Amino acid sequence: MSHSDHWETHGLRRVFSGTIDAESLIDINLKLHGNPRFEHAEYVLNDFSEVDDFVFSLDDINEIAIFDKVATRSKHRLKIAIVSQHPELRMWAQQYCELMEGSAFQGKLFMEVEEAYLWVKDAV
Repeated sequence: MSHSDHWETHGLRRVFSGTIDAESLIDINLKLHGNPRFEHAEYVLNDFSEVDDFVFSLDDINEIAIFDKVATRSKHRLKIAIVSQHPELRMWAQQYCELMEGSAFQGKLFMEVEEAYLWVKDAV
């Protein structure tokens, strides 16, 4: 798995490519939660458009949501946009969004980056 972080004025755009697995994604998220810039971010736009394959289970999605819910205890509200055209990855992303409902982190799924930017920019 490859990913790159692009810090912007009000948030972060992360671009993923290749094959992504839950363990790597959890590790990346935990590092993000510890980054001082994360405290002031209004959004995280996760672009999975270039992902070829992924290795997730329902337990993995639950674990990712648990870590993010723990982060909400010390973090103000955050919009989390997820961009993917891959049907199965979209299914897992939707599961994550549903698990995060009612928390300070609001997740939403998009087909295109442009749509996601319109939504996250509404946060600022």
